[in-house]
Amino acid sequence: MARDLSLDGKTLRKRLWRRQVTPFQDILDNVTKGSGTEDDPFIVEFFEGDLENPLAWSDAFKWTLTAVVAVYTFCVALASSAYSGAGVSIIETFKVSNTIYILGISLFVLGFALGPLIWAPVGEVMGRRNTFIATCFLFTAFNAGAAASQNIETLIVLRFLGGMFSSSCLAKSLMPVNGVSGWLPSLGPIVGGFLSDAAGFRWVEGLLAVFSGILLIIGTLFIPETYTPRLLRLRAVALSEHTGLVYRAPMDAEGALQVGELFQHALTRPWRMLFLEPIVTILALYLALSYAFMYMEFSAFPIVFQQAHHWNSGIEGLTFLGLMLGMISGAAWVIFYENPRYVRVVEACGGRAPPEARLPPATIGAVIMTVGLALFAGTCGRNVPWIVPILAQIPFGLGSVLIFLALTNYLGKPRNDALDPYATFPVHQGRGAKVPSAHGPQQDAFTDGVQRTQQPIVTGTSVLGIKFKDGVMLAADNLASYGSLARFKDIKRLFPVGDSTILGASGDMADFQKVQRMLEDLMTSEAILDDGQSLSSAQIYEYLSNVMYSKRSKMDPYWNAFLVGGLDKGVPFLSYVDLLGTTYSAPSLATGYGNHLAQPLLRRAIERLGPDGHTKLEEADARKIMENAMKVLFYRDARSLNKFQIATVTSRGVEISEPISAPTEWGFAEGLRGYGNSDETY
Repeated sequence: MARDLSLDGKTLRKRLWRRQVTPFQDILDNVTKGSGTEDDPFIVEFFEGDLENPLAWSDAFKWTLTAVVAVYTFCVALASSAYSGAGVSIIETFKVSNTIYILGISLFVLGFALGPLIWAPVGEVMGRRNTFIATCFLFTAFNAGAAASQNIETLIVLRFLGGMFSSSCLAKSLMPVNGVSGWLPSLGPIVGGFLSDAAGFRWVEGLLAVFSGILLIIGTLFIPETYTPRLLRLRAVALSEHTGLVYRAPMDAEGALQVGELFQHALTRPWRMLFLEPIVTILALYLALSYAFMYMEFSAFPIVFQQAHHWNSGIEGLTFLGLMLGMISGAAWVIFYENPRYVRVVEACGGRAPPEARLPPATIGAVIMTVGLALFAGTCGRNVPWIVPILAQIPFGLGSVLIFLALTNYLGKPRNDALDPYATFPVHQGRGAKVPSAHGPQQDAFTDGVQRTQQPIVTGTSVLGIKFKDGVMLAADNLASYGSLARFKDIKRLFPVGDSTILGASGDMADFQKVQRMLEDLMTSEAILDDGQSLSSAQIYEYLSNVMYSKRSKMDPYWNAFLVGGLDKGVPFLSYVDLLGTTYSAPSLATGYGNHLAQPLLRRAIERLGPDGHTKLEEADARKIMENAMKVLFYRDARSLNKFQIATVTSRGVEISEPISAPTEWGFAEGLRGYGNSDETY
């Protein structure tokens, strides 16, 4: 295509923070997906040779940016703890108690907790660069204000605001940077102690203001925007304005970014996870306690070494070297032992380790940290040599790092092949994109490499099915487990297909969603024909069986087992198909663990009615049988949930109940329905 010189004016100008730009003509020429309408917009993506793609920048520049982020994280960590080294100066200047002085630490950490709730969604809308500049500017201003505080109230409020605005680095910087820099708070009391002794607390806050101000200047001049969605959205806006057609980034293909909805989800998501997911609640509480213990020690050291041993603030700050040594040891443990161990687990699991493989360091760290706390508590008296409580901090620091890194990786990084959209790493950068791994660059799991489920990840357990006189009944609980974690508790695994068929799925939920879309497309195609015909349950089952067998034959199975129930020419229909393409039919069926526990109960209930007992089974009795079978599964299957749905297909059509629960009895096992050879068992 001939080059349009008028488009050169559309090309972004080079700046100190934008060293590489892609000619606008090249951008326009490389948009190939879509037709430019609202229903089918042009999709704007980075392309091969795109100079504005952050992944295309040189390694030296990437490491430079990482270093700047690491230094800013160090500045924030220093600000969080240097205050503790200036305790004597603050107490003497404002004539306050030790309790009031400690509020300056507590509220700074509280700001750490609240800030990311704001900066995470702000960063997704404004981008990383703008968020960094705005929050770093205010962080610098609050540090300067704290240095000039005329009363303790002002100092404490400014500390809280400083913590909240500085926390943007926790929400938007790289997880490895935050993890490796976990030992940095232990430097704060050393710096704060000596500087406070020499010039008072105002110079401690002043140093922080100067430090953050220098980083603000460096960041404003040299840090570029690295957030892919922001870059692509800006590019899409420029293309739309120039051409008058509709261009969108891939993540907005189905609709433009809704800022209000984004903020709503970002602000409520952490709270929903915290209060509705027990494992998240427990681990978050444990992490909070571990973090609190560390900052409590920042407050305890001045009491132990200044009051008991009569040291000045500067010398007392050196006692944190024990804590620092322990944290550095923890980082070394992770780098030289834990990471190689995890790589071996990944290889042994065929490329994807279970989430629980991240947890062994936390179990070790929990014991070591407790030992360190006990040693410190038992040796901090004035009659014990001063070196002993300092050495006690080594196991505490070691254990706290192991706990922090293990639990944050378990909760936040379930994938080992590519990071999710909230980890600042673009998971999709066009064909052939590479991602880092322990063995060098690997194929991006979301492009040409792996585009399918390699093994079940988020899974549903048993589905039960039974025929009765007037139709078919299926039941499945609403739980989808992530490994051993009961992660999603409102998943609907019963899916209506047409007017007289129901599909129940166990196995991988991502593959189930794929099959759902295929069946929806199939039914849409049939409806478009408008020939007065509709697919029967047997025809839908035959189609699904062919799909499952075809995927199996290509060594690329859908990791599911399905029950298809419905009416075929008015006759109850119930059949089974799984990932191997295995198919069969019976009056009662079950998938997963239910095939061992519930299926005998269903068969027995039908056999009691004689030959072809299902033709004599009333709907109410069938429902009672299914409810009791689901109760037994809840008692016996660790991956089940006492929240399930029952679907019924009769001449009335397909009816799916709202989630229900069965009454349970947690007495002796012999008293439970479904135990042993009890005659009351269905």
